Amino acid sequence: MNTATKPAQRKTRDVSRVLVLVVASVLANTGLAQTTPVDPRRAGAAGLEISKGRHVTVVTDAHERADVAGFTIVFDQAVRQWCDYFGIDEARTNGWHITACVMVDAERFAAAGLFPDDLPPFPAGFQREDTLWLFAQPGDYYTRHLLLHEGTHAFMQHFLGGFGTPWYAEGMAELLAVHRWSDERLQLKHRIADRDEVPWWGRVKLLRDDRDAGRRKSLNEVFALSAQ
Repeated sequence: MNTATKPAQRKTRDVSRVLVLVVASVLANTGLAQTTPVDPRRAGAAGLEISKGRHVTVVTDAHERADVAGFTIVFDQAVRQWCDYFGIDEARTNGWHITACVMVDAERFAAAGLFPDDLPPFPAGFQREDTLWLFAQPGDYYTRHLLLHEGTHAFMQHFLGGFGTPWYAEGMAELLAVHRWSDERLQLKHRIADRDEVPWWGRVKLLRDDRDAGRRKSLNEVFALSAQ
């Protein structure tokens, strides 16, 4: 490590680490596939619940989670804000609908035909075309954050024709997943003032841990990441 690195350079490198923390989800997201179909009878037999919004069908086995019950509202509000950010006419989203699997036990989703065998291992969330898979996290904020993160990937791929290089894709997904949810109103690109606003998100702690362990990546290393 170059101990003569200027403070501004160190800060830039720390920020760049955010783009790397979640880059694994995009590395395998380049394959094309159709939206995973939902069979209500198979889903019910596997103990899954289904709720539908304008733009998303949420399938879940997290029955006790009050936050998941509002995910259709969250996602539909996010679509309008993604349109504003990327300059997409909202009328183009008419008819766009995705499936979001919010999971505690992935085996239940496999039994319902909603967890393809060719999905790569992932610890939190994954997106392929118009289907999202995410594991319910300990905190309400982080689970909702994953829905918005993977949803950003799906929106960009569908309406922009792709999401670019890993550093850009993950940067956009994190930028537009950091949010505020209050009184059933969503604000994307929320500026965090206190860590208590984002329980279990943990990005800043991971950055600091990597910094202290000397594992920071340079911007050149981040830019060199490949989706292959």
